Amino acid sequence: MSDDLHESLSKCSDEELVKRLMAVDDYTADAIEIMRTVLKERGYTDSDIEDQRQAIANIDEAIAMDPDSKKDAVPTGIGGWLAVFAVGLVIGLIRNVLLLFGSTEVELLVGTGIDIMAELVLLVTLFQSKHYFPKLAIWIIGISAGITIIVSLMEGNAVVAFGAAAAATLWISYFSLSKRVKATFGQGAFTVDETQQLFCTECDEPVPKDAKFCSNCGEKFDEDDDTTP
Repeated sequence: MSDDLHESLSKCSDEELVKRLMAVDDYTADAIEIMRTVLKERGYTDSDIEDQRQAIANIDEAIAMDPDSKKDAVPTGIGGWLAVFAVGLVIGLIRNVLLLFGSTEVELLVGTGIDIMAELVLLVTLFQSKHYFPKLAIWIIGISAGITIIVSLMEGNAVVAFGAAAAATLWISYFSLSKRVKATFGQGAFTVDETQQLFCTECDEPVPKDAKFCSNCGEKFDEDDDTTP
């Protein structure tokens, strides 16, 4: 039973687990202990967990006092261009599976099999919101585009090579710069104001000094961020 509960809770985001820990009356002692264990497996200490609980409580209190404070929050989750990318992966996966069963050429089968594996890995890490997904996507897109460009130029097909280069540039730029991507998968930094209050650089919500992530938008903070004015 505890193994099943651990597996289930492992699918929750850091913020969701911390919020559940704030509602201790709704869970058994075993469930609470497993939540803490999952967070510790992700690198959190008891002090970190308490800091995040306090940050969420402070923000919830601020939102209760000003309900409009979240209207400009950074979008998160699979939406916008990230949803377009996800749909493209699904379509590509279906096409490659059909191609795999409809071909007998060894080289084509090997290449298609590799494409299917890459698409499956990207889809799984995307829908599980793995923090390394953006970097993984950039690497796979770059390698795939590089191979396509080289092969196309060797075959004298400059149009295909240009298209691959343009598409790779577009998506690599998106995964490197998108606020949605950063908020969903976690990349970020602190800023401070003249009152010494720390704020998330993505959504401008207040965060505690030792926070590892923003409880409002999910932005994760690097350990070497400068948190002093």
